[in-house]
Amino acid sequence: MKILFLGTGAADYKIDQRVPGEEFRRYSSSLITSDNGEKLLIDPGPHIFDYTEMNDCPDLFDGLTGIIVTHSHPDHFSPKNAVKLLEKYDAEIYGDDAVLRKFIRENEKSGCTFNVSERFHIIRKAEKVNIGGFIVMAIRSNHATGDPQEVTLNYCVFADGRSLFYGLDGAWMLKETYRLIREICFDTMVLEITVGDSPDDFRIFEHNNIAMAVMMKNMFLKNGVADAHTHFIGSHLARTLHKSHAEVAATLKQYDIDVAFDGMEAVI
Repeated sequence: MKILFLGTGAADYKIDQRVPGEEFRRYSSSLITSDNGEKLLIDPGPHIFDYTEMNDCPDLFDGLTGIIVTHSHPDHFSPKNAVKLLEKYDAEIYGDDAVLRKFIRENEKSGCTFNVSERFHIIRKAEKVNIGGFIVMAIRSNHATGDPQEVTLNYCVFADGRSLFYGLDGAWMLKETYRLIREICFDTMVLEITVGDSPDDFRIFEHNNIAMAVMMKNMFLKNGVADAHTHFIGSHLARTLHKSHAEVAATLKQYDIDVAFDGMEAVI
């Protein structure tokens, strides 16, 4: 199993402000590929097809078996792009009720060719589902949207005897979430570092800064959720709250955390 980061940026990266030659991050999205070629997309955001176009890989999503959505924020979920994928591939999509409501509104505009009730599945926190050869467990994240009824999610993904924790967006892990994962020792853990090295930005109430991610890593190691072989990766970087990739990578290297970049691929 491997992970390809299609985008590693937060919502303040605007694609129409991209300058050729300057560092840029698309909105956060990742593609998981199992050893037998099945693919699982995490967050069908608005920039996923920009990735395929800019990297000349139009067949990137061939083998897509499932789409899982963390939450309804527009930098993570583009109903239009989800529809485009589902009309081309025999895949299923999973998300919270709020994501479904947003998805239905888009379908009413676009007039998609498939039956939404057959392709979209509500996934609840703590629920495990089989998606092709993947086992996916939804876990509640410490994040909020404009929908007071929405339960934002992170995911644990299992395949090929390997395990991935994918934790974008969200601040401190909730206790109920920790209780769900404390018996798992993950091979790879993707932690969000939206707020950079700022200790007093108000966004720490729903996003991590670097110090928070490091503290969580140390806690995971101490309590067996990770071990010396676990690969830690930081992602979801805000454009306005981080220095250059090289500087951030140098900072995180001292904590043995890699910093993801668009196009980075890692074996899980």
